Amino acid sequence: MEPEYVAYKNSPHARVACVECHVGPGADWFIKSKLSGLYQVYAVATKIYPQPIPTPIKSLRPARETCEKCHWPEKFYAHKNRLEKHYLADEKSTEWISALS
Repeated sequence: MEPEYVAYKNSPHARVACVECHVGPGADWFIKSKLSGLYQVYAVATKIYPQPIPTPIKSLRPARETCEKCHWPEKFYAHKNRLEKHYLADEKSTEWISALS
């Protein structure tokens, strides 16, 4: 998990505890995560896990319960366009407009 942890520590989510997204609140999610972990240990010990590990993972918690606690869809902003004016390094200092979206 080292590359994932390094990426996490350098991400905007570094102040969010791993368990807040990967386990979830309440006893039901705690039990589900422990059972899943037990199966993962068993699968690794007996080498019965699929290789390569398939994606997408189908048993993730719903985004509404994880991501949308902080990333509120109601707070998203409309698409924004911005024009930036630059000047080229030629004799006429030709104007060059860059459109950013």
